[in-house]
Amino acid sequence: MRLGSKADLLKYIERKEESPEMSPPVEAIILDGAAIVQSMDLSWSDKRFLTVSDYALKFVLSYISKQLMSVDRIYVVWGTYRPDSLKAHTRQSRGNGDKIRLNGSTRISAY
Repeated sequence: MRLGSKADLLKYIERKEESPEMSPPVEAIILDGAAIVQSMDLSWSDKRFLTVSDYALKFVLSYISKQLMSVDRIYVVWGTYRPDSLKAHTRQSRGNGDKIRLNGSTRISAY
């Protein structure tokens, strides 16, 4: 193991940093749909957006549209809970809470 300071690394990082003109163009990006939904910083002061459809249009789709400014294609992927997966097992071990089926007109409550 080598010891040193973080400042020593800066001279190497700064030297290798590429300018935007030198980086290759990006044709497509892959986005995690669940991460987008969970990362939205909602301002609940605007009470006009209280349904699932309004949330999707105002926040999620506007975020995805902004990403299209720098790429030609966007792929949004969503996770699934397969019965024999670790993800499903973890979900099951957390217990069974109330399940709510959502549609576009379902109202969202501020929490």
